[in-house]
Amino acid sequence: MSSTECILALTTVSGEPQARDLARQLVESRLAACVNQVRVASTYSWKGAVEEEPEILLLIKTTRARQADLQNALLEAHPYELPEFITLPITDGSEPYLKWLQDSV
Repeated sequence: MSSTECILALTTVSGEPQARDLARQLVESRLAACVNQVRVASTYSWKGAVEEEPEILLLIKTTRARQADLQNALLEAHPYELPEFITLPITDGSEPYLKWLQDSV
């Protein structure tokens, strides 16, 4: 299994209930093998103003093959007007973990 087939997708939501529901939906639909939820403080520019808000960052482990389906599902279910969707390649890692990740989506 090639680690280049695995990716980490990032998005944020405003609260724990949204994070929990979205994470569960992504894992149950096999669009993600695992979703970690991390509390963060976000500072960003939005409609000409600098905003500061607490958010939940979702670290979504999936595969390149599932990326388009994940993005479509995320954009459909996401509560934000303009949701973050960024992906990063997983360039190295434990082969047994990466195999589990690929087998889980």
